[in-house]
Amino acid sequence: MIINGLRRIIRFMRRIMPWIAVAITLLNALEDPMWLAFSLWLLVYLLRARLRRWIDHWSIPNAYIALGVTFGLLVESFAILDNLDLPPDERILLNPNPIADLIMGAVYYTFVIVTWYLLLRRIAYTSRQVFLITGVFGIVVEQSGAILLGIIGSPIIGGLLALLVMCIYGMFPQMAYWLTVHQFSTERKPVTRRYMGLALVALFVQYALYGLFIFPTLTVLFGD
Repeated sequence: MIINGLRRIIRFMRRIMPWIAVAITLLNALEDPMWLAFSLWLLVYLLRARLRRWIDHWSIPNAYIALGVTFGLLVESFAILDNLDLPPDERILLNPNPIADLIMGAVYYTFVIVTWYLLLRRIAYTSRQVFLITGVFGIVVEQSGAILLGIIGSPIIGGLLALLVMCIYGMFPQMAYWLTVHQFSTERKPVTRRYMGLALVALFVQYALYGLFIFPTLTVLFGD
């Protein structure tokens, strides 16, 4: 009887703990809007089965690309809210103007998501691998490498900040993949170290193309 009771308690805690985590992130979001990104991340994971049924009438690649860009823009919106109280020259955004930042973000997130779609249609990456690879990419490129240098200068504080950046970068392609993974072909190639490296290189290539050709044009259009 005692063992069965403990099992029921454990099962109940497993069901309720994720929702407690959602509540905690929402409460923290009252002080720091970026916590909304973690609320969204948890909610998409918890409700992924229901959300999949809702988007099943969408086709690949439309579903993955549309969801990925949408999630990216939501995360960017939370970042904008988090930066609104700062002077324009101190805002850590693509552009200090919120509207311009969202437009530039839409282009940037499209580049990232399309890159992932081209990889995922051929190679069976897991959602964790999508998260980790994109997260590592984010640590390297965020603030022009300042996050990566921060790890070297202060391993503990810099490491925690890098973990935060990894989560922010990794969540939007991962959330889109959670909801569309069942729509991808079952005959894709299995993941090897070579393909892990290929994904990372592909992300840096798209980043270079965006930075060299697209970002300067958008900056001219919208200003710094």
